Amino acid sequence: MNLDRKKLLKSKVLVDLLKLNFPALISILLRDYDNKTVRQVLKNIGSDMAESWLQYFRPKGYNVKLILKVNTKKTFGKLKMQVKKHDDGFSLIFYECPLCRRDIEIKSEVPYCISISGFYERYFNILASENDKFGFKKIEGTTIKSISGGNNYCEHYFKIIEKY
Repeated sequence: MNLDRKKLLKSKVLVDLLKLNFPALISILLRDYDNKTVRQVLKNIGSDMAESWLQYFRPKGYNVKLILKVNTKKTFGKLKMQVKKHDDGFSLIFYECPLCRRDIEIKSEVPYCISISGFYERYFNILASENDKFGFKKIEGTTIKSISGGNNYCEHYFKIIEKY
């Protein structure tokens, strides 16, 4: 069976494959590299995915909260999540993380879902470079809490680095 990329992106199978394979990928990377390098590699994976995703889905508006909700539903299905605004940015909180697994405990400080920070950092930086209505030119994403690291939820914090 040969699925094209567009069909695969719409498939729930993609999320299941990510959940199954990320623990193995992280283990392999941690065997060969330090935590800082592994974090950057995983964040880069998310960043690359953002560019690919923008080829298939571009939001029409500039409401960050709405874009996060629509994107999450399109990429991962309906998940319990929340978006919080901060004076200097915003947080994306997953109570059911699309990448973390509660049944596997990480033996490092590297969260499974750090790729989500990389994804949305790059995603919004591209969109903001095309539309000043976002109110920022550049954000920086960090995963500050992770289910895979023992927290009750995952939180990805996006700090505004440069405003219009």
